[in-house]
Amino acid sequence: MERSSRFAQAEAARILLVALRPEEEDAVARHLAALEATATLRAVSGAEEARSAARAAGLRGVVCSFKAFAALAGELPDLLGADSSLPALVLVPAGSESQAAPLLKREGTDVLLQAGDYRPLLLAWVRRVLSRREPSWAEVGRIVRHEINNPLTGVLGNAELVLGEGDAIPEKARRRLQTIVELAVRLRDVVRHLETRLAEAAEDGGNGAPHPAAPSARVSGGVAR
Repeated sequence: MERSSRFAQAEAARILLVALRPEEEDAVARHLAALEATATLRAVSGAEEARSAARAAGLRGVVCSFKAFAALAGELPDLLGADSSLPALVLVPAGSESQAAPLLKREGTDVLLQAGDYRPLLLAWVRRVLSRREPSWAEVGRIVRHEINNPLTGVLGNAELVLGEGDAIPEKARRRLQTIVELAVRLRDVVRHLETRLAEAAEDGGNGAPHPAAPSARVSGGVAR
């Protein structure tokens, strides 16, 4: 059952808490209140409610129990960290370390052992997720150009090397290689144009952009790393 008495019910909840211990939920709520954070929380007790809450816009992160994560991960990979930009923190009870070990390999998923004084690390994770800066469109343009131009340079370079072998290349293959070069150059120009357009959009005030799949610190065994 959803805990509506203690948490905001706004559809744009920033942090989703799934099947946490009551004291963990309270600690997060008190921490954000002390920071005078505007972020809303939504606490749900199980997988079915989490599926519904996951559709809310503006979600910045998910904190869930290990049991809840196991129930959700196969159905909601976009929500819970598999190649997703949305960070997830899984709270693992003492004694379940070996079962939770595979989670350390999942991109976007951090793990925190519920042992010792672990709550400050939980609060630090929530604070970090909420403070992540979203890139401007200009930054997105630079990232796109860099990521596309790197492999594109290799395509162009290798095609031109083969073309440089002269008469050793059959004419039919030469024409196809030349087409590859021309298309690669055109793609490079398109990417450059896209970066320019995004920079112009940023200057016009359109700085909002979907938040990136930024790498986050991994947390394991009560120690951030």
